[in-house]
Amino acid sequence: MVNARIFFMLLLGAAFFNQANAQNLNITPWTMHEGRGHLKLADFPEVGKTKLSEHGDPAAYKIAKIPNFTDAGWKLATVDGNGTVNFSKTSTVPCFTSVDFTYFKTEVIVPTNYDLNKLTVNFLKADDGARFYVFNSMHPTGVYPPGKDLKLGKMNNVAIDLTQYIVPGKNTIVVVQFDDCATGNNVYGIEVKANGKVVETSDPCTALESLNPKYSQYMEIGDFLTVGEYITSANGKYRFIVPDDSTPPRIEEIKIIECKDAMCEPEKVSVVKTKWNLPSFKRNWTAPQFTAFVLQRDCNFAYSTPNKNFWNPTNGRDKNKGLLNNCSRAELTNNGDLVLLGKDGKTVMWSSAMGSNKALGR
Repeated sequence: MVNARIFFMLLLGAAFFNQANAQNLNITPWTMHEGRGHLKLADFPEVGKTKLSEHGDPAAYKIAKIPNFTDAGWKLATVDGNGTVNFSKTSTVPCFTSVDFTYFKTEVIVPTNYDLNKLTVNFLKADDGARFYVFNSMHPTGVYPPGKDLKLGKMNNVAIDLTQYIVPGKNTIVVVQFDDCATGNNVYGIEVKANGKVVETSDPCTALESLNPKYSQYMEIGDFLTVGEYITSANGKYRFIVPDDSTPPRIEEIKIIECKDAMCEPEKVSVVKTKWNLPSFKRNWTAPQFTAFVLQRDCNFAYSTPNKNFWNPTNGRDKNKGLLNNCSRAELTNNGDLVLLGKDGKTVMWSSAMGSNKALGR
């Protein structure tokens, strides 16, 4: 009887763990962008043809241009009561000689301890074609599953498996849809499933906060930030952020910003100017050259390909030598300063307020 009770409690505990685990994966509400309007194929020689061969012809994607993720044209997508994307409008696109792109975007936030066996984007119908992209730290310029493009009348009511491209942290999924013939432009039934279950959309802030410590007050030794991630001060007023400000992301500067409120959306940032920068990011590096902003064990930061590009509060000689290997974590203070704390977690060993970028050096 005792063994039976223990077995039952183990099953109950496993069920509770699995339920909690499922709740930790979040997606943000779907947004959409109506692109550049009608595009005449004859104006784009890179397509290689002036008339498409079929509905959803993949040649059209050569002139698709996913808008900047912070572009003002993004708006909440048309969804049903379950959060599933359903979009429909009248089309005047000349058949096969022009195309009209529409873009749909969501962010899938995957905690590092989440047991993800399969992630799919499910689709009922695309008129006339659709392709699925994933942007994340491993694929900063975007990747799509080859041979999985949707075409009107040929691939409908399908589940596109994106599992191999998903990484822990933030994954931006973009559906690139185009219409190539009047009179309808329709998209039906876009939804995300994790391990076979529909993932309901959640508040963007709630989704981001699930990635602690990457969206908390500090970074411990070995923690890293990738494009679009940040740490925040305890009062929520400041963020130390790696901007995600273009597609593909272009890293212009890592910076500390001051927010008007807890949401800290682009339009709610009262001090957009940089409070503090890493010097080399003034060179406008592109994302493929950037892997992560890492707090290393020696208390220095790596901000590009490991063992290649560093930014160093200490050089191990005469500059802040006492800091070397003696910090415990980096923290953003309520005054908006990035500090390195000692082994006791209290003593400030170094602060971004200690000097200018030139004085801090590399």
